[in-house]
Amino acid sequence: MINLNPISTPTVFKEYRTEGHSPLLVMGEDSENYVIKNDKGRKPPYCILNEIIAAIFLPIWEVEIPNARLINLPVELLENNRFSNNHKVHFYEGPVFASKHIVPVTDLNEFSFVNERKSFKKILNPDDLFKIALFDTWLENDDRKPTNYNLLLQHIGNDKKIIPIDHAFILSTLSYKDLNKNQYSPISNEQLLVSDFGRMIKRFTKIDKDFISNKKQMFYLCVKECVKEIKEYVIPLCSIFDISNDELEHLIEFLKDESRNKQVFEEFIYRLK
Repeated sequence: MINLNPISTPTVFKEYRTEGHSPLLVMGEDSENYVIKNDKGRKPPYCILNEIIAAIFLPIWEVEIPNARLINLPVELLENNRFSNNHKVHFYEGPVFASKHIVPVTDLNEFSFVNERKSFKKILNPDDLFKIALFDTWLENDDRKPTNYNLLLQHIGNDKKIIPIDHAFILSTLSYKDLNKNQYSPISNEQLLVSDFGRMIKRFTKIDKDFISNKKQMFYLCVKECVKEIKEYVIPLCSIFDISNDELEHLIEFLKDESRNKQVFEEFIYRLK
């Protein structure tokens, strides 16, 4: 779920030094803690738009994500702190993407697979792994792979819930005008379903004709609903994020293309094996 009405932040707690965006942990004026990321002053800020799009889409796929919103960060909070070069003042001239900080969690990259059956039984929502894999295939996510899951395991008692994060690099990390619905070439060894975690989930899931039929029906219904949501929620943001209506319309045509989506689902089925 995402709230597209920007709020301000009175406090920055710290920077998470990463190889990517090095996000900031802040408190919003609603007294909630958020992890925020900018797009380093790029115009249009595709990374922010990609995060917004994923935050709108994933609930349609019935995949739980941290609550998200847009936040304006006052420049004086940057001037009084020593942050990395990922946080220059002009990177915050407009609203940035904010994801609610959830605790306690474990990064899936740190999860142990020593006893796979025991590990599987601790996962509350294993079917979400398949939804996320299909979602990533459809949106050509460059940044979720066996070496970088971008999945959190939220602790619910002794169990774990899969929570996807970081969608800045969906859509092949391209400008929307450069997306080509006639070129679809998935990278086989970067697929979530061929990761150690993906293989474990597949091993203990009954994957039969009914499973595939249900996922196919879900996929096409979700695509239809996602296209409607872009028109309702994302296109009105054009002026805020300096992106043209035509470019978003090109994105819509890319996402709903029947030939490409047929290939997407075929790739998903292939990776189920």
